[in-house]
Amino acid sequence: MTKKLFDVDEAILAEAQRQLGTATGKDTVNLALATVAGLKAKEREAAFDYLREHFDELFDLSVVDPKKLTFPQPPAAA
Repeated sequence: MTKKLFDVDEAILAEAQRQLGTATGKDTVNLALATVAGLKAKEREAAFDYLREHFDELFDLSVVDPKKLTFPQPPAAA
């Protein structure tokens, strides 16, 4: 873990600490960051789950000509 120096709104920090039930500002910030990061990961997971479940409804691959598909080529090794 690294140390960071931030200006923090004391009123917002106190309210977050109250809502999260944390004992220190450090614990509050760490829990808030972990919570937000976890929510984003869950949102991405839910989106991918939806795409997997509804792929056939969302994408009509019958209109794709596989002979005309092109894929990016990796750069040649130097």
